[in-house]
Amino acid sequence: MLLNQQMQERWLDRAWLYLFGGNGGLVTPGQIRREALDRARVRQAELAAIITAEQELAGLRSGRKTVGYGGQVRDAIAVGDVPMYSFIERAPMDQDEIFARAAQSKHLLNTVAQQTGQLDAERLLVIRRIGLLAEEEILASFSLHAISEQEIGAHWLQRWRQFAQDVHDPTLQRLWARLLVREIAAPGRYKLALMDVLGSVGEHDVAGVALLARYVFGEFIFDARGRYFRRELHEVWLASAEALGLLQPIATHRYVNLHPQLGAEEEPLLLINHCRALQLNSIRTAGVALPVLRITQVGKQLFQLCGGDADMAYLLDLAAYLTEHGVKVALGEWQPVRRHFEKKIDYS
Repeated sequence: MLLNQQMQERWLDRAWLYLFGGNGGLVTPGQIRREALDRARVRQAELAAIITAEQELAGLRSGRKTVGYGGQVRDAIAVGDVPMYSFIERAPMDQDEIFARAAQSKHLLNTVAQQTGQLDAERLLVIRRIGLLAEEEILASFSLHAISEQEIGAHWLQRWRQFAQDVHDPTLQRLWARLLVREIAAPGRYKLALMDVLGSVGEHDVAGVALLARYVFGEFIFDARGRYFRRELHEVWLASAEALGLLQPIATHRYVNLHPQLGAEEEPLLLINHCRALQLNSIRTAGVALPVLRITQVGKQLFQLCGGDADMAYLLDLAAYLTEHGVKVALGEWQPVRRHFEKKIDYS
C-alpha cells in the first residue's frame, strides 16, 4: 500500500524546498497539483531538457561547441572545414608574443571564469537530475508512519549538496536522492559519516556494494565463503567493502550463536533478508554457531539505502548449512508492514 496522498504531497514539497528553494528551474510538485498537470509528461520534458543541456556543456568542454553571438551555443567549425586563402593566413606567433599573452592576468581570469561557469552549470544539472529521482523515490515509497516537521541541519544539507552535485553515475545519483528524502522524513537518521563513506564509493564500487546489500540479515551477512560465495566475484567485493569501512575485518572468523526461543512453548526464530525470511525450528539447546561477516554501523545504513531483493540461491545455501546442524528450516515471504511471515517451502 502506497503512502496516503497528503503525506506524500508534504514530503514532495519539503524535498523541493531543500533542493531548489523558491526557484529550481523545474515545475514544483505544488504547481503540478494546482494546475492538474500530467506529472509524467512534465518530468519527461524536463529530463529531455537536462540531457540536451548536459550534451551542450560536454560539447563546450571538448571544443566541439562554442558560444556565439547572443550567448547561443553552436557547433564549432573544424579547422579543416574553413577555406584558407593567402590573404587571411596568419603567421605563427613568436615565443615573445606567446609569453606576453600567457602573462596577461585578464586572459587567465577569463578562462577560469568560463570554466567555473561551465562547472557550476554541470553541478546544477546534476542536482536537478537528483531532484527528479527524489520525486520517484517518494512516489514509490511504502510504510512511512509520519513526516517529521523538524528541519534538516544546515551543515548536513550543505555536506549533502557538496557530495551529490559531483555525482554522475545514475545508480549513485539514486542513492543520494534516497538518502535526502529519507533524511527529510526523519532528520538526524543519517550521520555525516555515512556521507563520507558514500562519497568514497565510485562507479566501479557501487555494483559490488549493491550485490552485498542483497545478503544482509540486520547486523551481519552469512559467511558463505567456500560455499555459495565465489572467490573471483564475492571475495573481491568483500575486500572492497572492508576497505570502505562497511564490514569489520573479514580475516577474523566471527560467529552468531543461534539459540532456541524458550517460553511456554518454543517460538520459531526468524532470519529476515529483505522480503524473504528463514523460519528456524528445533534448534538444539546448546545453540548453533553461524559463521558471519559483521557489518559496521555505517555499513548497515548504506546497505539499507541500497535495498535490493533477496538472493534465493544464497538463502538456500544458508538453509542447507542450518539443516546440516540439525535445524528445521522453512523459507517464506516476510511482510514488514504486517510483521508477518508466510511460509512457502519446508526445506528440511
